[in-house]
Amino acid sequence: MPTILRSPSGPAGGTLPGFASVDGGLVVDLSVMRSVRVDVDEQTAWVQGGANGADLHAETLTYGLAGIAGWTNAVGLGGFLLHGGYGCLSAKLGLGVDTILELEVVSANGEVLRVTPSENPDLFWAARGAGSNFGVVTWMKVQLVPVPEQVLAGVLVYDAVEATELLEHLNELNGRVPDDMMFIAHMAVLPDDPAYPGELHGKLVVDVMIVHVGSLAQAGADVRGLREEFAPLIDTVAPRSLRDFMTELSAGYPGIRQRMDDDQVVELSDEVIDVVVSAARTMADRGLQPMSYLIMYPYRGAASRTPEHASACPVGRGHWSITGAAFWEDPADDARHIGWCDDVSAALHDGGVATGAVYANCQPEVNLERQRRSFGEERWNRLASIKAKYDPENVFHHNHNIPPAS
Repeated sequence: MPTILRSPSGPAGGTLPGFASVDGGLVVDLSVMRSVRVDVDEQTAWVQGGANGADLHAETLTYGLAGIAGWTNAVGLGGFLLHGGYGCLSAKLGLGVDTILELEVVSANGEVLRVTPSENPDLFWAARGAGSNFGVVTWMKVQLVPVPEQVLAGVLVYDAVEATELLEHLNELNGRVPDDMMFIAHMAVLPDDPAYPGELHGKLVVDVMIVHVGSLAQAGADVRGLREEFAPLIDTVAPRSLRDFMTELSAGYPGIRQRMDDDQVVELSDEVIDVVVSAARTMADRGLQPMSYLIMYPYRGAASRTPEHASACPVGRGHWSITGAAFWEDPADDARHIGWCDDVSAALHDGGVATGAVYANCQPEVNLERQRRSFGEERWNRLASIKAKYDPENVFHHNHNIPPAS
């Protein structure tokens, strides 16, 4: 019988490939297991498997602490952290998998396991990167970091005619700003929305989302080049609480049909920028809904310094992710939106710039060969052996599955 886990990523729990529901199987719904217990002295938190970003922020920010969470408050922390976990504090703290200090796992045979670097260390390595394959994670102990009451956060929006030069600047900026600063770039067509000036409706833009958790003086200095060397059409970057900023982001996330497909590249090279800009310029002509966009973000700072094989997570440390993200409402538009995301990925591979690694939280459907290629043979074989130890019957297989070694 297929057995799946569901935590509250959205109104009823969800994942991009649809792993949150199954016909003829068992759904383990963790949505009532949302406790967060903060240890202020240790700067850590114990988080239940069903907690989401809002639950974490509500408890930790009270003490001036924060941890890795998704880019909207509704994202469940369990799957998000265990399969990578890239958030607005990743330059400061690392990926979500890097912040996991201990786990409580219920195995396929019903045994409750304490999982640490010294107790069940093989499972501790495997769960941080491929966690849904090995059991039900009921608790996670995670590292936190102090954050100020006011952070510098917001979005700078630019005309896409500046896209090439702007992305070149971001590639260079990535190597010199401190770990306190995280940024993500998007290319999108602005919708007919009163939140934007009327003259910008339907316009292709590049926006740079910034979260800086250092001093406001340092943050202003680090952002100055983006404000002075390029002319933003919209500038919402300002001091605010991290809680308020995350609430704003969550309000703007469309809960409709969607597809995301991630590929990783070593850097924003000229070849990568050409692919990205060319793909973005086809969005309007191909009839994509304006809420769709291309995402570019670096695994920088602390996320770049964790040793490559410290966990099973295959993310390229110090590399960039390029993600085609399409959102739409009418099922009749499925083919054009899915096709555009697939074409972005194909262009990166055809151009020889994709590394083959995939950020699992943005992997759209089950593809065993792509999964294996992303992990690499050494990781894959090690994971298959650990799977055979903890789940030999492959009870947990309605996921990006790693079959047990025979």
